[in-house]
Amino acid sequence: MRKHIIKLFFIAIAAASLTSCKNDTSDLVSDQTLGHCLSVAKDVTTHAQCTSRMSFSAQYNYSNNTVDLAMTGVVIPQAGSTTGLRFPKMSFSSLPWNYNESGWKVVEIENVKPEITGITAVPEFKKLKFMLLDAFNGNTYEPGIMYKFEIEADGTDAELVGCCMTGKTVSSAGETVYVPEEDTSLAEDKRPIYWVDFNFKTSKADIYIFNAKFLNRMPSLNMTFENVDFTMSNGEVTLSCDSLTPNCEGVPFPSFPISKLKGTVNYSEGMKLEFHCDYRGTDYTVKFEGKY
Repeated sequence: MRKHIIKLFFIAIAAASLTSCKNDTSDLVSDQTLGHCLSVAKDVTTHAQCTSRMSFSAQYNYSNNTVDLAMTGVVIPQAGSTTGLRFPKMSFSSLPWNYNESGWKVVEIENVKPEITGITAVPEFKKLKFMLLDAFNGNTYEPGIMYKFEIEADGTDAELVGCCMTGKTVSSAGETVYVPEEDTSLAEDKRPIYWVDFNFKTSKADIYIFNAKFLNRMPSLNMTFENVDFTMSNGEVTLSCDSLTPNCEGVPFPSFPISKLKGTVNYSEGMKLEFHCDYRGTDYTVKFEGKY
């Protein structure tokens, strides 16, 4: 049985909505709809991967602490296919949730199947952990999202984990300054998304930057900084690496050597990251600050 690892990255944008109401049973319920999400799936056996745009919604019931989750756009790699195996909308009803000590709303359940219209062989979620942190930027709802799923589908065992951060990237060399998030020529779905995958057994982390763009003339690239050292103290992670060669779409990319990387990740405050990128003899300092 081939095993896949599927990593989904959610980005909450200004289009996110949060509403509260009472349903017919007088339960206190909130509806949350999020879109423009990025899904990245990877087969750990063949290293094949695919990406897709994804959206989801969550209806939280605060009277009985259950949530209805819906996901649209889940895709996994499939042998012989360049686009992967795409699932229709998945819906989960009445999943139990509770607040953890940091204020995240946490769903953690085993052996549950979603409802999918038109499919008889519905995949089983052997483990489903979904975490959401309500947060606002002014009047804009910008929640944090993290999760881990283990799925068995069509003879495939899959693991899905992910979270993401968006914010502001500033790349500078001398008087040259570039901020991709402020580049009006970039479509919303072409702007950078950051995500860190921590391995607490090895104290190594992989930093993913989707739509990485440090120069105005640089194409948007999906980059990975692998095996970055980290330590953890008082709930904050410190990242550091003297030098590394980034991967682009799974291939080493020596044209953009990275050095002097340092950063911090705090699950309440987000991430600060700084590194140097040497491009054709010019040293660019790249700084990022963002939240989940």
